Amino acid sequence: MRLYLFHDFDRRLLPIAASKRRDWWEENDKTRNHAQHCLPLAMANSLGYYILSPLTFSVDWKGDFSQNATIKILEQTSHGAVDDHAAYGSFTLQPGFLPMTNEPGEFLFIKGIPNERALPYTCMEAVIEAWWNPATFGLVFLLNKPGIFHIHMGQPIAQMFAFRYEDNVANGFELVDGTPPEYELWHSKRNRSDYRKDLDYLRGLHPDGRLETTHIHNWREIGRVNSCQHEPSPVGRKRHCDTGVESNDPARSGDTDR
Repeated sequence: MRLYLFHDFDRRLLPIAASKRRDWWEENDKTRNHAQHCLPLAMANSLGYYILSPLTFSVDWKGDFSQNATIKILEQTSHGAVDDHAAYGSFTLQPGFLPMTNEPGEFLFIKGIPNERALPYTCMEAVIEAWWNPATFGLVFLLNKPGIFHIHMGQPIAQMFAFRYEDNVANGFELVDGTPPEYELWHSKRNRSDYRKDLDYLRGLHPDGRLETTHIHNWREIGRVNSCQHEPSPVGRKRHCDTGVESNDPARSGDTDR
């Protein structure tokens, strides 16, 4: 993906890699030292890049969906722009750059930051044909509760990532009665009387202990997994993809029951 920066773009506010953790997890007794180790949550959180707010501003809204919010700019960069043109009870930010992908079918997904809690706004999500579209886009946020809040310059405000469309995405479902082949073994293991957190998903282990060679622990490992599938196994031993997790190693961090 290429980022075209407009002439007034402040490079201090380039998109940054998305974080896998959330601050509120450690503030909640039930999620502390637990949610941060859940790999499905971490993968969703860390997919792609954060778009950063180019200005500090306040939003004051009375909760009336037929009225505009009051927006007050407190500090802004050279490319900072915010207004309320898109809808009543909303605000719109201009990111100041234009992302483009390389090949047909490589879309740009713009969305809210996942697994945040109690935000006073919701980011409208969009999928853009970024391989050819030369137009700018605005980030539209719908307000969902009355009151006053602040957005700060440099604050992550939305998330973006590129993805490739596959034909089978729109082909519907194959309906199968019952459960998949390994479900019963997983279920009995998960519900045993002496159950402890096995970390099987984090480690890429099937219920019978086999290592899943296509398992990844973070998005950087996808290239290594894909290349591994096409390389011959060394003579005399079983090949595992270089994902950083060995079948006899303890998990590097945390747990998940998924």
